[in-house]
Amino acid sequence: MTPDYSFYRETYLGESIDELSWPFYVARASEELGRLSGYLTLTPRTDNAGGMTVCAMADALYYFDTAVNQRKATAVTIGAVSAQTSAPAVDISPKAQQAELMRCLRRFYDVERWCGC
Repeated sequence: MTPDYSFYRETYLGESIDELSWPFYVARASEELGRLSGYLTLTPRTDNAGGMTVCAMADALYYFDTAVNQRKATAVTIGAVSAQTSAPAVDISPKAQQAELMRCLRRFYDVERWCGC
């Protein structure tokens, strides 16, 4: 299920992602859920587990993109004047991102490794 923006706002109760950015993040999250379901056995805990998981993953992806952009903008120089801020130490490594996406998945699904034995 690919949830629409009204599902994100009214059912999931999401507030982070604006409506213009939603198609980008929902597509990435849906793709990620599809990738994970290719090698994991997922048992939904609720009727709307798919939509809720995609929303949670979209929020996580949005968060990581925001953290990356903030880290890039920690130092500014204009002419002879420069300013630097200290960005909080947030782990934005690919490993941390995958762990967070799995945490999102486990909120709404029971997860088992799939074995093609």
